[in-house]
This record gives sequence, C-alpha cells and structure tokens, in this order.
Amino acid sequence: MLNVAIIGAGPAALTAVVSIAKHCPASAVHVAVYESRASFKEHVGVQNTLASIGLNALDVLGMRDKLVEKAGTMNQALLFVDQAFGEETRAARREDEEVQLERVKFIEVLADEVRSQKVEIHFSKRFVKYDVENRKVVFEDRSSANAGLLFGANGIHSRVR
Repeated sequence: MLNVAIIGAGPAALTAVVSIAKHCPASAVHVAVYESRASFKEHVGVQNTLASIGLNALDVLGMRDKLVEKAGTMNQALLFVDQAFGEETRAARREDEEVQLERVKFIEVLADEVRSQKVEIHFSKRFVKYDVENRKVVFEDRSSANAGLLFGANGIHSRVR
C-alpha cells in the first residue's frame, strides 16, 4: 500500500484528496492530511473566484454543484468601469461561467467531502522535514508519519518545496 502524506489543508490539498479517493482504490492508497493550523476555522477568509475550467474539473470530481450551491451566485457577465469617472462603460456577456465564494466556505465543502471519504485530517502538525531514506515526514512536535509520497500544498512559505 502506498502511504500519501499531504501537507496543508487548503483548497489545493483537499481537492487532491478528493481526486485520489475518486481515482485510486482505498486498498492501494492510504492518504492522510497534515495541517499546521489548529482547525479549519483559522483559515483566512478571502474570496475565491472559480472560473469555468475550475468548475469543470470540480464537476469531474462530483463537487461542482455543492460549491455552486454554497456560493449562491453565478457570474456570467463582465462589467467595465471607467476609472477616471467611475461610470459603467460597457458590459460583456461571457459564455463561460464563474462563481465567487469565501475561502472558508470553499474549504468547508471540500472538507466535508474529504471526511466522507474517511481520510484522516491531522491538525497542529507543522512540517519540519522529509526523511527520504526512511520515508518519514517529521513534524515540529517530533511526531512522524510514514509516507512513500509527499504532496506539498502548504502555501507560499512552504517548507516542503
């Protein structure tokens, strides 16, 4: 069995978990998520915009409708504003669609799906290093986890890189 350690629990990490669960038999792959924060509630709440290509990818994973429902709004037009006068100059219809939703809501929907796949999410696990020889992920609290595959999705200041 391949042990996969995913470092980080943001949208990219959780989407990867859903994809692995969908495409790999549970008997062949064991996935665990390790997040440095103490809970999902600590994620910063900024807006995420999901364009049609992202929505299509999430549709393949069976997640599109859940996210659109949580977002509540679907944008299909662009509005152009003259910056000098603050006036609307034109609006353009788009054939592709996009949704906007808070990052916290995005993570909430993905986390619910991850939990339904019975994937372990470990909080307060700050990555320190990967011991290649022993295939172990080492955390700041001195605990470790076996991992034949390490997936880094822990943000801009990632130690995994």
